[in-house]
Amino acid sequence: MSHLIKELIFFANGDPRKAATWSNVPCCLVRELERRGITVHTVDLICHPLEYLYDHFFRRFLLLFLMPFGIYPPYYVRTRLHQWWGERRIRQMVQRYPAADYCLFINYLFYNRYNQIPSLLLSDWPTPFDIRRKGRQPSFLDRRVIRQEKEAISHARHVVSLFKVRAEEMRRTYPDAPIQFIGNAFVNNCYGKPICGEEIIRKKKQSKILLFIGKSDRYRQAAQLLIDTLRQLHEEEPQRKLQLHIIGIDRKMLRIPPSVAVICHGYLHKDDPKEREEYYRLLIHAHIIINPSPGWAAYSSIVEAMYFYTPVIVSPFDAFVSVFGKEIDFGCYTSPSIENLMKHIRYLCDTNDYPALCMRAHQRVENDTCQLFVSKMIRLIQS
Repeated sequence: MSHLIKELIFFANGDPRKAATWSNVPCCLVRELERRGITVHTVDLICHPLEYLYDHFFRRFLLLFLMPFGIYPPYYVRTRLHQWWGERRIRQMVQRYPAADYCLFINYLFYNRYNQIPSLLLSDWPTPFDIRRKGRQPSFLDRRVIRQEKEAISHARHVVSLFKVRAEEMRRTYPDAPIQFIGNAFVNNCYGKPICGEEIIRKKKQSKILLFIGKSDRYRQAAQLLIDTLRQLHEEEPQRKLQLHIIGIDRKMLRIPPSVAVICHGYLHKDDPKEREEYYRLLIHAHIIINPSPGWAAYSSIVEAMYFYTPVIVSPFDAFVSVFGKEIDFGCYTSPSIENLMKHIRYLCDTNDYPALCMRAHQRVENDTCQLFVSKMIRLIQS
């Protein structure tokens, strides 16, 4: 029997109202839910004074001793301390808001075990996929987290993955769990202003900016490959005068030759008005967005750039191919090699079809909005 959703308790590993938390997904959801008149109580499960000390000091100390044995100590969010603290916060919140209709978790680590308020878990993928993506086997520390996730996934009312291929894998891994896929990961747009396609395409066509977005812990090698590609391209064709702008990685973490125009912006916080303005200025002016990282290439950043009419050069990773196909008409798939990257950059800089590529990039994601996703999510939990 369906019932109207009036009140939610919203749990995330980070402040759900901040854009920096999990690629803007929680803050976009909270704003849209509240826009619909739903009361949302937000809870930061990670808010503990030891989190920063553990990740930035203690974990690095453990890495020195455990890595030679093939053991990777977990980040704070996958420790027993976080599990204890998170359970404590959940118990407090469900007792504080007993009239809530649902608990919404932006992870697969927790569920509400303390009263009858049902749980919906929303995330991208569970720990086993993350471990396989890094090319290693689970350690005894990983297996504890895997058990914790399995319990949460098995007891939740609904479990949603943002990616169809991951949902299919999860159905095979957890055959008795209520795994759902309700639509593509939505565009995490925090621009807050109307956009004019013709004006943006005109700016992009004149631009020399190549844009890369990704954090250092996952994408530093891909960023370095792109720098090396630009160096080679500059040696062969200096008249192009291309600029590479990197968001998410500091300059000191990369080898940048003086002959190459590379501007590193570090992490741009969308909660800060000036940094948000700079982020979207780059998105609007970028001629191409590029991420050649194999296996996974910052899906949310790529599709947000597409929304802003940006052609792409990206690795053909499975989640992207499952949505956009084995061949794309708004850019190029690439392998992680200098030769292929140079070929694709030349093509997208020289083609007369560039405005049409921009338009097709936008059209492929223009309906992947937070509003549509929330509508589907509400229908799911009201059913």
